[in-house]
Amino acid sequence: VISNGVDTEAFYYITRENAREKLGLPTEQSDKMILGVGALIHRKGFDLVLDALPKLIKKYSGLKYYILGSEGPEGDYRAALKAKVVEKSLEDIVVFVGAVPNASLIDWYNASNVFCLSSRGEGSPNVLSEALACGCPAVTTDVGSAKEIIECELGLGVCVEPGSATALADGLLA
Repeated sequence: VISNGVDTEAFYYITRENAREKLGLPTEQSDKMILGVGALIHRKGFDLVLDALPKLIKKYSGLKYYILGSEGPEGDYRAALKAKVVEKSLEDIVVFVGAVPNASLIDWYNASNVFCLSSRGEGSPNVLSEALACGCPAVTTDVGSAKEIIECELGLGVCVEPGSATALADGLLA
C-alpha cells in the first residue's frame, strides 16, 4: 500500500506561540485548543465532539474547539451543529471559522494542542497526515486508513472507535 503523501514544504512544525500569534489567537499555553477540519457534513462527526465537550471542559478550563470548513458535496450540516452548540451551552467554547485557504492550515495545526478527526467514514485522510507532519498530536476514529496512519509511529496520538462521543472524549482526555 502506498499512502497519500504530505508536502513537507507546506506542512511542518512552527512554535505554537508563533502560530497562534499569526492567527490572532491567545498565546497562553494554558488555553487548550482542539482542531477539527473538514466539510460540515454529518459523516465528519463534528457533532460527536460537541457531545464530548461537556466532559472535557470539566478538566480543561479555557478549552476551545475550532472547526474549519464549510458545506460539502454531501450537504451542509452547519445549522444542526450550531443548534447543538446552543443546546449544550457551548457558545463560548466552539468557534466555527469557516473555510480557510490550504496555505493557512499549517498555522491552525501548529496552534492546536490536538487535532481531532471524528469521522464516521474516510478513505485516506490527508488532514490527519498534515496535522501529524506539523507535530500536532491527534485523536482519530478508526475509519479508512486513519489507524494505519496514527499507529505508524509511537506517540502520534490515539485511535478510537467511530461514532462514539464517549470514545472521543476518552481519547481527548488521554
